[in-house]
Amino acid sequence: MKSTASAKDVLVMDPIQTEKEVICDMETLSTVYRANIKGYSQFQFCPHDFTIDCGKFDLAGHRWSVYYYPNAFVLGRMVILHIRLLTYTTNSLKVDIQINLIAPNGRRLAVAERKHTYFSNNNVVVLPLIRKSILDSSEYVKEDCLSFECIMSTTKWAAPEEVKKKQQSAIPSSNSQ
Repeated sequence: MKSTASAKDVLVMDPIQTEKEVICDMETLSTVYRANIKGYSQFQFCPHDFTIDCGKFDLAGHRWSVYYYPNAFVLGRMVILHIRLLTYTTNSLKVDIQINLIAPNGRRLAVAERKHTYFSNNNVVVLPLIRKSILDSSEYVKEDCLSFECIMSTTKWAAPEEVKKKQQSAIPSSNSQ
Protein backbone atom coordinates (compact mmCIF):
# COMPACT_ATOMS: atom_id res chain seq x y z
CA MET A 1 0.00 0.00 0.00
CA LYS A 2 1.21 3.31 -0.98
CA SER A 3 1.17 6.27 1.45
CA THR A 4 -0.76 9.30 0.32
CA ALA A 5 0.56 11.56 3.10
CA SER A 6 2.97 14.30 2.06
CA ALA A 7 4.96 16.83 3.95
CA LYS A 8 3.69 20.39 3.69
CA ASP A 9 5.14 23.56 5.08
CA VAL A 10 2.70 24.81 7.65
CA LEU A 11 2.99 28.15 9.44
CA VAL A 12 1.43 27.85 12.86
CA MET A 13 0.48 31.14 14.51
CA ASP A 14 1.12 31.32 18.24
CA PRO A 15 -2.20 32.28 19.86
CA ILE A 16 -0.38 33.79 22.87
CA GLN A 17 0.48 37.43 22.32
CA THR A 18 3.67 38.37 24.14
CA GLU A 19 4.05 41.86 25.55
CA LYS A 20 6.95 43.38 27.37
CA GLU A 21 5.74 45.31 30.39
CA VAL A 22 7.64 46.81 33.28
CA ILE A 23 5.68 46.33 36.46
CA CYS A 24 8.00 48.04 38.92
CA ASP A 25 10.96 50.35 39.00
CA MET A 26 13.37 51.80 41.54
CA GLU A 27 13.49 55.52 42.21
CA THR A 28 15.84 57.53 44.41
CA LEU A 29 14.37 60.32 46.47
CA SER A 30 16.28 62.85 48.55
CA THR A 31 15.76 65.92 50.69
CA VAL A 32 17.79 68.50 52.58
CA TYR A 33 16.46 69.56 55.98
CA ARG A 34 18.07 72.59 57.66
CA ALA A 35 17.75 73.68 61.27
CA ASN A 36 19.02 76.57 63.39
CA ILE A 37 19.56 76.29 67.14
CA LYS A 38 19.20 79.88 68.39
CA GLY A 39 20.31 80.68 71.92
CA TYR A 40 22.93 77.94 71.71
CA SER A 41 24.72 79.05 74.91
CA GLN A 42 21.64 78.51 77.09
CA PHE A 43 22.03 74.75 76.55
CA GLN A 44 25.62 74.59 77.90
CA PHE A 45 24.78 72.92 81.21
CA CYS A 46 21.54 71.11 80.49
CA PRO A 47 21.10 67.44 81.53
CA HIS A 48 22.57 64.80 79.20
CA ASP A 49 19.09 63.58 78.18
CA PHE A 50 17.77 67.06 77.31
CA THR A 51 16.47 67.22 73.72
CA ILE A 52 15.39 69.89 71.29
CA ASP A 53 12.76 68.95 68.72
CA CYS A 54 14.16 70.40 65.48
CA GLY A 55 11.06 69.62 63.45
CA LYS A 56 9.70 67.15 60.95
CA PHE A 57 10.04 66.57 57.22
CA ASP A 58 8.79 64.20 54.52
CA LEU A 59 10.82 61.82 52.37
CA ALA A 60 9.65 58.93 50.18
CA GLY A 61 6.10 59.13 51.46
CA HIS A 62 7.22 58.90 55.08
CA ARG A 63 7.36 61.40 57.94
CA TRP A 64 10.66 61.88 59.80
CA SER A 65 11.72 63.89 62.86
CA VAL A 66 15.04 65.32 64.00
CA TYR A 67 16.01 65.66 67.67
CA TYR A 68 19.10 67.52 68.83
CA TYR A 69 20.89 66.47 72.04
CA PRO A 70 23.19 69.38 72.97
CA ASN A 71 24.94 67.66 75.86
CA ALA A 72 24.77 63.89 75.44
CA PHE A 73 27.20 61.68 77.23
CA VAL A 74 28.32 59.37 74.43
CA LEU A 75 32.08 58.84 74.30
CA GLY A 76 32.45 61.97 76.44
CA ARG A 77 30.33 65.08 76.03
CA MET A 78 29.04 65.02 72.46
CA VAL A 79 26.45 66.77 70.39
CA ILE A 80 24.22 64.16 68.74
CA LEU A 81 21.17 63.95 66.51
CA HIS A 82 18.40 61.38 66.48
CA ILE A 83 16.60 60.88 63.19
CA ARG A 84 13.35 58.99 63.73
CA LEU A 85 10.97 57.41 61.24
CA LEU A 86 7.47 58.42 62.35
CA THR A 87 5.25 56.62 59.84
CA TYR A 88 4.52 52.93 59.64
CA THR A 89 6.31 50.93 56.97
CA THR A 90 5.82 47.34 55.87
CA ASN A 91 9.11 47.26 53.96
CA SER A 92 12.57 48.15 55.17
CA LEU A 93 13.88 51.55 54.08
CA LYS A 94 17.57 51.91 53.31
CA VAL A 95 18.62 55.50 53.90
CA ASP A 96 21.85 57.42 53.30
CA ILE A 97 22.30 60.25 55.80
CA GLN A 98 24.84 63.06 55.85
CA ILE A 99 24.96 65.79 58.50
CA ASN A 100 26.79 69.07 57.81
CA LEU A 101 27.42 71.94 60.17
CA ILE A 102 26.93 75.30 58.44
CA ALA A 103 29.12 78.31 59.28
CA PRO A 104 27.70 81.85 58.97
CA ASN A 105 29.74 82.30 55.75
CA GLY A 106 28.01 79.23 54.25
CA ARG A 107 30.98 76.87 54.61
CA ARG A 108 29.92 73.32 55.41
CA LEU A 109 31.64 70.68 57.50
CA ALA A 110 30.49 67.07 57.12
CA VAL A 111 30.39 65.68 60.66
CA ALA A 112 28.44 62.46 60.17
CA GLU A 113 27.64 60.03 57.39
CA ARG A 114 25.67 56.87 57.85
CA LYS A 115 23.84 54.22 55.89
CA HIS A 116 20.93 52.93 57.94
CA THR A 117 18.02 50.58 57.38
CA TYR A 118 14.74 51.48 59.06
CA PHE A 119 12.53 48.44 59.71
CA SER A 120 9.56 50.03 61.46
CA ASN A 121 8.16 53.30 62.69
CA ASN A 122 9.84 54.85 65.73
CA ASN A 123 13.11 53.30 64.59
CA VAL A 124 15.92 55.75 65.39
CA VAL A 125 19.42 56.33 64.08
CA VAL A 126 21.79 58.04 66.52
CA LEU A 127 24.42 60.27 64.93
CA PRO A 128 27.23 61.51 67.17
CA LEU A 129 28.33 64.73 65.50
CA ILE A 130 31.20 66.38 67.31
CA ARG A 131 32.68 66.81 70.77
CA LYS A 132 30.98 69.65 72.57
CA SER A 133 34.27 71.32 73.52
CA ILE A 134 35.38 71.41 69.87
CA LEU A 135 32.01 72.70 68.64
CA ASP A 136 31.80 75.44 71.29
CA SER A 137 35.05 77.02 70.10
CA SER A 138 34.47 76.49 66.36
CA GLU A 139 33.44 78.86 63.59
CA TYR A 140 30.14 76.96 63.38
CA VAL A 141 28.76 78.53 66.57
CA LYS A 142 28.45 82.26 65.91
CA GLU A 143 26.15 84.87 67.35
CA ASP A 144 24.79 82.24 69.76
CA CYS A 145 23.44 80.16 66.86
CA LEU A 146 24.26 76.71 65.45
CA SER A 147 23.05 75.72 61.97
CA PHE A 148 23.14 72.26 60.46
CA GLU A 149 21.65 70.35 57.56
CA CYS A 150 20.53 66.78 57.24
CA ILE A 151 20.79 65.36 53.72
CA MET A 152 18.84 62.12 53.33
CA SER A 153 18.22 59.91 50.34
CA THR A 154 16.48 56.59 49.91
CA THR A 155 15.67 54.27 47.07
CA LYS A 156 12.23 52.71 46.91
CA TRP A 157 10.12 50.69 44.53
CA ALA A 158 7.84 52.82 42.37
CA ALA A 159 4.25 51.67 42.01
CA PRO A 160 3.33 50.03 38.67
CA GLU A 161 0.92 52.92 37.91
CA GLU A 162 3.75 55.43 38.32
CA VAL A 163 6.07 53.41 36.08
CA LYS A 164 3.41 53.25 33.36
CA LYS A 165 2.85 57.02 33.61
CA LYS A 166 6.60 57.63 33.22
CA GLN A 167 6.76 55.30 30.20
CA GLN A 168 3.79 56.97 28.51
CA SER A 169 5.11 60.47 29.11
CA ALA A 170 8.51 59.42 27.72
CA ILE A 171 7.00 58.36 24.36
CA PRO A 172 7.27 61.30 21.96
CA SER A 173 4.06 62.21 20.17
CA SER A 174 4.02 62.14 16.38
CA ASN A 175 2.60 64.99 14.35
CA SER A 176 2.69 63.07 11.08
CA GLN A 177 -0.59 62.02 9.47
